[in-house]
Amino acid sequence: MALRNEDLKNAILAKGLIEAKALEQLIEQSKAKNISLERLLSEKNVLSEDVLFQLAGEIYEVPTVKLEDVTINDSLLPIVPYTLASHQFVIPFEQDGKTLKVALADPTNYELLNFLEKKTGLEIKPYYSPQKDIQLALKAYNRDVNQKFAKLLEGATSEARE
Repeated sequence: MALRNEDLKNAILAKGLIEAKALEQLIEQSKAKNISLERLLSEKNVLSEDVLFQLAGEIYEVPTVKLEDVTINDSLLPIVPYTLASHQFVIPFEQDGKTLKVALADPTNYELLNFLEKKTGLEIKPYYSPQKDIQLALKAYNRDVNQKFAKLLEGATSEARE
């Protein structure tokens, strides 16, 4: 889920990043193009992705994580099945004792957070990460499948030789 335009507008104005009149024009452009203000600001390079990333963390009131800077342990991936991860844009990236840190495109998805807590028995700590970053990180699931397939092929070819 993209940031709500109103929340993003208020955060931008509070920080004085864009003048009110210019921001209203950008909001009108986003409505005319039927895209979020966040996407328009990014596409037009009005605000850098880093600034939008930090604003999102502040708006959602959660820590942020850049998944490209994190090594996700393959043992964490089965905790959140690929189907759920890819539809809800959520990926577990670290476990510290009884706490599981998960990156979400929408860290206000409390229904999902509650489901994960019940399913895992762990305390779920939400972090914000942009949807496109989570989509890239989801390739780790495919890497795991490819490794298992390679092992199966290796076993099948060695059995065929015997």
